[in-house]
Amino acid sequence: MSEEKTNQNLDKVDTKVNVDTSNSSNNKNTSNSTSASFTNTNESTQRTQDKAKKSKTRMYIVLLFVLLVAIIGYVIYRGEYLEILEIGEEYISIFWQNVNYTAITFGI
Repeated sequence: MSEEKTNQNLDKVDTKVNVDTSNSSNNKNTSNSTSASFTNTNESTQRTQDKAKKSKTRMYIVLLFVLLVAIIGYVIYRGEYLEILEIGEEYISIFWQNVNYTAITFGI
């Protein structure tokens, strides 16, 4: 699909260059190069803006995913903590030991 867009953009550049050539017979080289470089500048600016928009969108999606994972992780660990607390406070140290082992394993 990107190749089709590139081909369409190149056709637009060729069309603009041909129109400029037919309009000015005295300054063929000047109008061709000016029109082509102006069009290429606009296209590269548009591509840069599209990439920036995609980059921002990706960043927001990643941040949303990280936030969602953090919330789910908090709920899961809070639930486990409350379960251990109901069994007895003497088992809280085992809960924290399991959390540390899980973190170390995840880190590795």
